[in-house]
Amino acid sequence: MMFVKLLILKMLISIQNGLMNLISKFKKDYEVKSVIPILSTSEGMSKRILVRHTYVKLFMIWNLDRESFTRLTKQVNPEINIDKLWKYLGGNSEH
Repeated sequence: MMFVKLLILKMLISIQNGLMNLISKFKKDYEVKSVIPILSTSEGMSKRILVRHTYVKLFMIWNLDRESFTRLTKQVNPEINIDKLWKYLGGNSEH
């Protein structure tokens, strides 16, 4: 079990480093001042890794009702159908 946790930890750190490199490249290539990545995760280990950094701000959107999710998503203006995004992220079917 410890080996699996270590493997997941290494994978999460690799993803985090890759994301930081991608953000830097994006800022340079497109000459923008800031980039706001939005990630979806369902387990606590990735949150613990990310919050170690002062530049990371976490917002929990896990239990949003459909209307709130739609309003939030429209602010980000994704290039994906909001209904599909709701489905892919496991939208809260109780709301």
